Amino acid sequence: MNFTGWSSSLTPFVMLRTLRELFARIHASAEHRGVARIRVMGDGYMAAAGAADDGADHAERAALHALDILDIVAATRTPDGQPIAVRVGLHTGPVVAGVLGGGDLRYDV
Repeated sequence: MNFTGWSSSLTPFVMLRTLRELFARIHASAEHRGVARIRVMGDGYMAAAGAADDGADHAERAALHALDILDIVAATRTPDGQPIAVRVGLHTGPVVAGVLGGGDLRYDV
């Protein structure tokens, strides 16, 4: 089920708790795989492998983290028991990362 479909039927507190639990498991995978969480944007999660280190295995770590996310989401249900859908995208190659903005500085990739 898509995020808008299931979240619109929840109270804000239940939605927050559900996403907090889901993203906690995803972040634990990121830490285990050596992947840096860049930010969470609503129901979106951006992470990067190799941006903070020069490990040659960054693409493998990113792919393993993506597979972990698929497993985590497959084992997760909405509060009313429905499965959750997820899309995962990977990009490899050169990347530029840094702080953007004026008064509200944010690290971005």
